[in-house]
Amino acid sequence: MYSAVSATAAATSDANRLNISLEPKVDSNKLAAAAVRGALAVALLSALLLGARPAHAQTINDLYNPPEYGDPLGTGSLAGLVADGAGNFYGTTNNGGLYQSGMVFEVSPNGSGGWNGTTIYTFGSGGADDGSEPGYGPLLLDNAGNLWGTTESGGANGYGAVFELSPAGGGNWTETTIYSFTGGTYNYDPINGLIMDSSGNLYGTTLNSSGGGVLSSGAVYELSPSDGAWTEQIIYAYPRGNRAGLTMDYAGNIYGLGSVGDQPTIYELSQNHFGEWVPTVLFTFPASSPDYGPQGTLALDKELNLYGTTFGNNKKSLGAVFELIPPNNRKSKKQWTKKVLHSFQGEATGDGAKPYAGVTLDKSGNIYGTTAFGGSGNYGAVYELFNYGDGSYGEAVLANTSDASGIAPYGAVILDSAGNVYGATAYGGSYNLGIVYEVTNN
Repeated sequence: MYSAVSATAAATSDANRLNISLEPKVDSNKLAAAAVRGALAVALLSALLLGARPAHAQTINDLYNPPEYGDPLGTGSLAGLVADGAGNFYGTTNNGGLYQSGMVFEVSPNGSGGWNGTTIYTFGSGGADDGSEPGYGPLLLDNAGNLWGTTESGGANGYGAVFELSPAGGGNWTETTIYSFTGGTYNYDPINGLIMDSSGNLYGTTLNSSGGGVLSSGAVYELSPSDGAWTEQIIYAYPRGNRAGLTMDYAGNIYGLGSVGDQPTIYELSQNHFGEWVPTVLFTFPASSPDYGPQGTLALDKELNLYGTTFGNNKKSLGAVFELIPPNNRKSKKQWTKKVLHSFQGEATGDGAKPYAGVTLDKSGNIYGTTAFGGSGNYGAVYELFNYGDGSYGEAVLANTSDASGIAPYGAVILDSAGNVYGATAYGGSYNLGIVYEVTNN
């Protein structure tokens, strides 16, 4: 591994950045940009073609390493990135910034093989109703170039907020808090990101932590625009919260992580003829704390198989990647089948450990993700599960984030058309502010 990409690889990477497309903007087929990661088409190749897949050389590059004093001023990115069609990346930090409330940043190619970082909004600067502390969800980018997101706290009531950032020309952005959570059993701590349907309605989840690390009363909310205002309604509530976001399929059905009592579940929400959201539990995990069960936002392939991660419980597991397969008759009441695709082994074997984020699928059915721990030095890893085409997968650790001085990649990754991988870390870098990294496919 190298701490900087070679000149040849940098030139190749610059040429490819114009085609970054993993996080598409919202279109009319009811797939929001934040949900599309899980709905990429899977074109499985034959075992003959994939069975002898060679190992690709990978190089990790600290694409942007924030300075101690300068721009951006944020600290600690817990979320993944979103990319526009011009090769720019957007992300959030959970804290730092001028008001120590976090911020939204942009990282853009400078035309000379390097990258510039810019703070496009600092939370705490927007008045009494401004949000504070963006959480684990990536930003949502729509067709007009607006960015949408959530904050865990702040807002008019101190329970979190939903915001929109709109480009105002000249590199400036206008921020609007479109909704402040009101508190109560299901109405605070929106820790993950948003998805949007074709009508412009927003959907997200609340964590509702009761303090001391105890999670309780999670919920799915819908925000609907009307006459310049936004109306919120809780469309599904469950007794134990979690840190996962939502995924939407082409028909507008929503998938997420919930619970029945203390047992973590995977559910589907679909609308009936009256427009009411009806929950169906697809799979129930063994009774345990949700922190040790399913963890990250689910991904969806074109056959509507679901993919996710479990965090592990330290004693018996360091986490895993799983696939959830529907019954032959999807309308039956049978539970879906869970298949473990990879169990992480941790630092002792050079493998990753404890994934916070969900996974990203490419067009060939290969799976990419991050672990917050494990790898060389136990600083986290970026991994790929390559699809053999016969239902089995092999694992490759693409990079140890410590190789680029980054530590703890909590967020998911995105890909460009050349197969390069991009993400951010919560810590590390020259001043422990985290980094934006690239893993190049050499």
